[in-house]
Amino acid sequence: FRVEELAVLERRHRPADVADTVAAARAAGFTNLNLDLIFAIPGQTLAGWTENLRQAIELAPEHLSCYGLTYEPGTRLTRLRDEGRIRPCDEEAEADMFETAIDLLTAAGYEHYEISNFARPGRRCQANMIYWENREYLGIGPSAVSYLDGVRSRDVPDVRRYIDLVQTDPEAIVVEKER
Repeated sequence: FRVEELAVLERRHRPADVADTVAAARAAGFTNLNLDLIFAIPGQTLAGWTENLRQAIELAPEHLSCYGLTYEPGTRLTRLRDEGRIRPCDEEAEADMFETAIDLLTAAGYEHYEISNFARPGRRCQANMIYWENREYLGIGPSAVSYLDGVRSRDVPDVRRYIDLVQTDPEAIVVEKER
């Protein structure tokens, strides 16, 4: 919900787009919405994170996922951190942000389940439950992950390459498998 945080994460949307998108989804008939929020963004303050949470609560989604920022290998954000051009949030501030999410969201009627998830009663994310219970699932699309017959696999992440492969050889889309 904050311009400066979106800029750090190189997100293209504007803060107002979030409320507009939720309203459009509701108008289209969707009755079970989730918002994913990220905390511990370089430069983020506890006050800013608290305001993000309050704005999310005002939109009344049925489910919220609150993830601490992770630095993935090979990403621009990780490179900037490694070069000292951005400074990660310190662990104590990150813990305070997570505890604030728990406090505010549970006070607003959300159940805290799993590590990062909060849901209105009866609105737990079924996909999350399947992952945690180690049950099978099929992912379809670029970067989609599946878990079938004890094998976890991931489709190619590039959209154009994915489309080309699906049109020529659907079996070729899997790029990694692990038992």
